[in-house]
Amino acid sequence: MNTKTTIAVTAIMAAFVSSVSPHAEIEKTLDYIETKITSFHGYDWGTSFDKVFENEVSDEMIFDEDYYFPDEKNILMVANVEMDTFYTDIIFYFDEEYGLYHGTYLLQEENSDPNHYYSTYLELQQSYANEYGNPSFIFDHWLDDIFKDDFTLYGVALSFGSVSFSSSWMDEIGDTISVYCSGFNNKISNAIIYGSKNSSKLQEKNKTANDAFFTLYNMKNNTD
Repeated sequence: MNTKTTIAVTAIMAAFVSSVSPHAEIEKTLDYIETKITSFHGYDWGTSFDKVFENEVSDEMIFDEDYYFPDEKNILMVANVEMDTFYTDIIFYFDEEYGLYHGTYLLQEENSDPNHYYSTYLELQQSYANEYGNPSFIFDHWLDDIFKDDFTLYGVALSFGSVSFSSSWMDEIGDTISVYCSGFNNKISNAIIYGSKNSSKLQEKNKTANDAFFTLYNMKNNTD
């Protein structure tokens, strides 16, 4: 996993949990979806770290290159996994008592056209809409209005960090899937984020350990 990946992860996590700005626009289209969101990457919520590790990490994989986890085993990152038409880093979040409660697919894309990433977001949004129906929420978070009225410049707006886009599906007990696109300093990332109904509570409970992991991992990669 490289510096670009870890910086993008940190930016996505920070932006996703940030407070709503006055420029944020939320479109509510449906309260709940009928399909239950009971798992991430084939693992039910509550699955142990050891079970996921056993299935996802092989003897041929190299620690700190193909996968990584901290001593606390609160996070497992598996790099460069081929899924459908994308390569993605997969991030599993664990709570010591609850087990797996949150997960992220961080797409690995390289394209000189910033609009490519917005197009990918729209494709992912449509793909999940085909499976789950209309999103429960569509959230366009604008920090300013400079590019807002010209969708052909949305890629540029993303690269400047002026906007982030997300579409979320929520089942009746509060489990969610979110397709998310954000950027910073000319780097843009798309992510697919799964959260159990306990995700917000457990993210807060594990915030110190999670923040420490990403801080230390970013520092390590920036010095390589």
